[in-house]
Amino acid sequence: MDEEASHRAPLAASFINFNAFTWAYLTVGILNKVQELTQVQPQEGLPYIALYYYAALCIFNVIGQLRVKTMGRLRFLHVWAAYGGLVTLSPALFPQVIQSHLALFAFILGASVGIGIPSTLAYLSDVTVVEERGTISGATLFASYISLIALGGTVQTLNITQTSMVYAAWRFSALAALSLRPREPLAHVVEKTRSPVQPRRIRSYVLYLIPWAMFSFTDRSTKPIVESRTGLIISEKDVLGFLTLAGVAAGGLSSLLGGVLSDRFGRKRTITLALAFLGLGYAILGLTPHAPIAQFYFAVANGCAWGVLTCTFFFTIWGDLSPKGSGEKYYSVGVLPFFLASLVSIALADPLTLIGADRVFYVACLLLFLSILPLQLAPETLPQEALERKAFKKYVKKAKRIKDALVKR
Repeated sequence: MDEEASHRAPLAASFINFNAFTWAYLTVGILNKVQELTQVQPQEGLPYIALYYYAALCIFNVIGQLRVKTMGRLRFLHVWAAYGGLVTLSPALFPQVIQSHLALFAFILGASVGIGIPSTLAYLSDVTVVEERGTISGATLFASYISLIALGGTVQTLNITQTSMVYAAWRFSALAALSLRPREPLAHVVEKTRSPVQPRRIRSYVLYLIPWAMFSFTDRSTKPIVESRTGLIISEKDVLGFLTLAGVAAGGLSSLLGGVLSDRFGRKRTITLALAFLGLGYAILGLTPHAPIAQFYFAVANGCAWGVLTCTFFFTIWGDLSPKGSGEKYYSVGVLPFFLASLVSIALADPLTLIGADRVFYVACLLLFLSILPLQLAPETLPQEALERKAFKKYVKKAKRIKDALVKR
């Protein structure tokens, strides 16, 4: 692969992931707007949200991987983008049909999101080198957070038809990656792994999967309680909106910073720092439940944790552990905790409200600190050779600058 093509592939993969990640979050807003149009109450709409996540869970694990094998990953990703754009556009094209078949729409919308997630993440992993994977992933996430703020704000005053058209146009824009003419990985570069996965790799995978699952279930389950407690303490809508914006901004900045740190100091240290930071946020909520400053700190801490952990777990870790060219199954299982946690949070919303909020925060704090323990047993996925190679490149560049300066003299 020539040098120009080698630069085009990461750029195309980053753009595809950036578009897909942003669009995936926006589809929940589409579903909520359709429910508002059909006058479905929030409590009555929970089954549709659950169906959305259930579809995303079930479909991408099987169908997406099978289609990648038959049509090739790049072709599949562009077909997925076109399919997602059409599904997102359907409320504008067939409003009456969507309103009368809301459950079917929720299922199809969830399937359109989930079917391509493992492939798009695996593609980004395959075209990036391990010592730059965190930084590129963090930059991709940072752009996604900024786009979410911009798109989310611009459609607030739009109706469902206009919102559907804007989001569909955004999804169709992923096809612009074709203009970069990215290439599939060469056959001799892709690792063929038909033999059983080595026990060491499975052990490492499980040790990283446990803290990611504990974080996902803990944070998603306590989210309704945090929101209700925040609403009781802070009644001004402007302040609540500022808290939400602060959390999203913190998530964007921390995803970029977390990616850089994970490439420089390793994945384990970065993940541990994020979990401890959020655990401290829950502890402060439990100790000072009525202090507005505690709500602000938690909003920032939660945003930072999601930014760092999404960058490291969603994008980076599973790519480090998976053989090149066959990362779909690793990402497929790796993103399961996020979707399962969303389903569990719906089921536990009422039971958790019966427990005192302070107790829930203390338990959440304990679980997050316990989730750090498996990390101490897990190996660092950033190879030492990668760090040495990066240091050597910096040394060569510095030596070249010194040489050029001496020649000019």
